This record gives sequence, C-alpha cells and structure tokens, in this order.
Amino acid sequence: MHWTDNDLLEALGRYERVCIANGMSQVSIGSYRIYADRFLMWRTGEYAPRGAARPAGRPTAISVAIEELAADAKAHARSVEAAGLVKTAAAAYLRHAMFLVRWLDGTFEPGGRLRGR
Repeated sequence: MHWTDNDLLEALGRYERVCIANGMSQVSIGSYRIYADRFLMWRTGEYAPRGAARPAGRPTAISVAIEELAADAKAHARSVEAAGLVKTAAAAYLRHAMFLVRWLDGTFEPGGRLRGR
C-alpha cells in the first residue's frame, strides 16, 4: 500500500483510537501519538527537532510505500541526533516512528502486550 501525507494524518487518528481501545495508559497514548505526529510533521517540513534544520517539505499528493516510510523514520532519528539530542532520545524517536510504520503495515498492535497478544 502507498500513503499520501493526508492518508498518514488520517491514519494517525485511527492509530490513537487503537491505543485507547487496547487499554494503554494516557501517558503511553500521548507518547505514541506525539512521536508519531512529530515524525509525520517532520516528513512535510512542518517540524524539526530543536537545533536541527527543517527538511524540505513534500507535496501531499506524493505517495510512499512502507519501505520509504521506514527509511524516513531512520532519517528523522538521524536529524534528532544531529540536532544534539542524546542517542537514547534519537532511539525513542525512531522506535515510536517505527511503531506507527509497523502498525500501518499490519505488523504491530499498540498495547498488544497489555491484551496478551
């Protein structure tokens, strides 16, 4: 499947609802949502980690495959690290962006461990 930026924003709302439905805590839901939101905004050039240059935005009509989203998540984590954040922060940005990417691909269920999945 391919995703436009608009598709991804719509999916983010569904992702958050899955987190809620699976019994995740409010703190966890907020964490999953904000990191995913930052990743998607970074992709369009609307967000950059403090101290990092903003990437060039792309038209929302361009669609990307899961593999491209995964590569973008890694580039996003590199931008976090390049901005001077510690490696553990960059790893958190990558981990949470990849949670969204894997959920889109059907290989991750937010809160799945809470439900014994």
